[in-house]
Amino acid sequence: MIRWKLRVLMAERQINNKQLIADTGLSSATISRLKNTNELKQITGDVLDALCIALDCTPNDLIEFKHEDSVDPTGKLSEKRASRKKREAEPKKKADKDSDNSTEAIAA
Repeated sequence: MIRWKLRVLMAERQINNKQLIADTGLSSATISRLKNTNELKQITGDVLDALCIALDCTPNDLIEFKHEDSVDPTGKLSEKRASRKKREAEPKKKADKDSDNSTEAIAA
């Protein structure tokens, strides 16, 4: 899950909407929308650049990514992860079995 932290960063830097609008040149609607969300669906490079310059930060300060323990209300990502893990484990099981067979052949 990608977590958007603009509101947190603004609070830490004690910057209000009006000041961020002036510093970025972005519209009040854009700043309000970005500030009042925790999940970032999409953002343009220009907007991200303007925010980073105005807040003197990097994209990593604004965006947080959580991998395995992220919540997926549809369950689709969890299914994909489970399927991927199963596929990754299969060759290992086969390799372990082949290794056991070669050990038996050497012992004989």
